[in-house]
Amino acid sequence: MSDKDRSVLIDASSSKLGRGEAHLTSAYVAAACLRNVTEEVESAINSSAYNKIVELTGAPLVIINERGIIETCNAALEETYGYESKELIGRNVKALMLPEVAAYHDGYLSTYLETGVKKVLDQHRRVYSVTKNQRIILTELFVHEMVTPQLNKRNFYGFLRDLTQQLSLHQAFSLSDAITDLSPVPIIAIDTKGTILKFSAASAKLFEYEANGENGVVGRKNVSILMRPKDAADHDQHLARAKAKGFVGSARKVVGVSRTGRLISLELTISPVMHGTSVMSYVGFLRDMTDSDKLESDRQLGREIAAYSKQPIIVIDHKGIIETINRHAVNVFGYSSDRQMVGKNVAMLMPQDTGSLHDSFLKTYFRTRSKHAIDSIRTVQAVNRRGELMTIDIGVRELNIPGTDPKFLAFIHSVSEHVARQEALWFNDALLAISPLSFVLADQTGRIITASDSCCQLFGYGRTELVNNNVKMLMPPSVAALHDTYLANYIHSGVKKIIDMDVRFTAMRRGTIPFDILVELKDLIGKDGQRFFVAIFKEYGSVGGAMKSIHELGAAQLV
Repeated sequence: MSDKDRSVLIDASSSKLGRGEAHLTSAYVAAACLRNVTEEVESAINSSAYNKIVELTGAPLVIINERGIIETCNAALEETYGYESKELIGRNVKALMLPEVAAYHDGYLSTYLETGVKKVLDQHRRVYSVTKNQRIILTELFVHEMVTPQLNKRNFYGFLRDLTQQLSLHQAFSLSDAITDLSPVPIIAIDTKGTILKFSAASAKLFEYEANGENGVVGRKNVSILMRPKDAADHDQHLARAKAKGFVGSARKVVGVSRTGRLISLELTISPVMHGTSVMSYVGFLRDMTDSDKLESDRQLGREIAAYSKQPIIVIDHKGIIETINRHAVNVFGYSSDRQMVGKNVAMLMPQDTGSLHDSFLKTYFRTRSKHAIDSIRTVQAVNRRGELMTIDIGVRELNIPGTDPKFLAFIHSVSEHVARQEALWFNDALLAISPLSFVLADQTGRIITASDSCCQLFGYGRTELVNNNVKMLMPPSVAALHDTYLANYIHSGVKKIIDMDVRFTAMRRGTIPFDILVELKDLIGKDGQRFFVAIFKEYGSVGGAMKSIHELGAAQLV
């Protein structure tokens, strides 16, 4: 600022005061004006640098104030969450959270501002967040507090990293392990540095390497070990040219090298695994050109594997039309032939509310490439031929086959029976809890399988203390010593001496406390032919009719 400008500021400020006051305070006014102008210039410079730093930050970044209101977000966050910055600035950061987390966030902020106790600040944590289109993504979050005392201002900087692709890739590989290992087509996946991520059984056979284990190549070796030295030296350049010239996705002839040094003539097709506009990894599909008929043979064998796989499989085209369905999938949905399903929209297997939207889901996916269901395993409701709802686990992968429109491969597992079994187990536990009968269930060796709550209370044990222990722990030593013999003789002869009778005997409560009790024994045969025994304990006077004690029967009779 020039002296002339300063004098103008001084004169302008002095003109608002009386002449005497102006004379006395002009120095102070000048200093104040100079300070304010300087702070404004510094603020503008700092703000410009600050905005540049925010925009150049590669990781998604959101900056909120102490009330949780978003003040700034960068382009990386916009891309990850699908918002424009103007849609977020001024809104509460809860817009990026799951509802069950958002409901408590204001309270978390208030508690921290009151106590100053750091529970989440300056720590890396994994959380779930929500995009604009309500897609839930796994995120790594790091929050740092920034306080500006001069402005009495407090901000929280949230740095995020989308882990969904990392998780999806892991799930995709896990989901495809069985089918790729059955496939006769060698499949190899590598990261952007060439490290082998997946090495199918067919690849292991072709190149004579182990996939996993101490000598395995997965995660340990670079794909260059499968190349001739002159090709390996140029491999990084090959990847760069593949991206630049479009070799990715097209088939080309290459020469591979086995562990023993055998040269292999190959046809290679490479498909990139993308995250946004970035390549995360590559998947290579190989064809051994030694036999010119091998590819068609492989395709036929692949179809046979799909047809006879115990895993229900459905392939649909980009419009949702079923192209292929194996017999196990036909059976799962209650149809008698694939002809009843092939050529029809896969929405036929969905509840009405979901099926009516499926075509629009596909169109949205091809427009946005945002993966809601792709490369993940979900539990959903489906509909069988009779119109009955059924619960299934489904994993979906997109198939990008050169020269064809995209297709989708669905692996299906019916979980309705599993759910029913879980409900039955829950119901069984409920019965054990509320049953007024004191009983234990044991196998033919005397091992306790379960016991009712009433029985546990009667003998003074918890159920976990009884289960898997021998029922002899509830008997006095004189009876327990002969119990194995009783069981063996009964199982051998089938002669009932105390089965289906009320017998009085002395039992042992926890702490070796004897007490008299009535017991009724039942012999049960399971569906698989396994024998079980149920002992029902009763109070004296609760039964009528004939009643004998073990002492009255005599050990000789029982044996």
